[in-house]
Amino acid sequence: FLAKKEYPDEDLVTLAYKLWQIDEDEIAQEYAINILKSMRAEIYPAASQKVYLKAKNLYEKGIYDDAIDWFRAASDMDPSYDSPLYYLGKTYQALERYEEAMDSYRKMLEVAPNSTLMEMVSERIKECEKQESAPD
Repeated sequence: FLAKKEYPDEDLVTLAYKLWQIDEDEIAQEYAINILKSMRAEIYPAASQKVYLKAKNLYEKGIYDDAIDWFRAASDMDPSYDSPLYYLGKTYQALERYEEAMDSYRKMLEVAPNSTLMEMVSERIKECEKQESAPD
């Protein structure tokens, strides 16, 4: 199957992201949905970390809108991975989208209650709450 073949990182990341973008609801045939799920199951475990690193690179360059999609993809590929959700929150916070930032942070606390990022997330939620309630 696919895992036996070595893919260059960039190809793997691109393939995983394109699979993530496919909307299952738009596929009518059950067999095609099953093929998609099978491909995702094969590729996501190998790609989630690399997709996250691409997202973080975009974030560090200040390309926030693209970073959001890539962090969301990394999070969906490995729902128990806390870093994509943490950085998704940071990205929303940088864009002053505080409600979405808090949603990301809270989701991270749900999926990774023992995360080493727990303390920083609590602080970031407080910062967002303060910004949300600040008068314009």
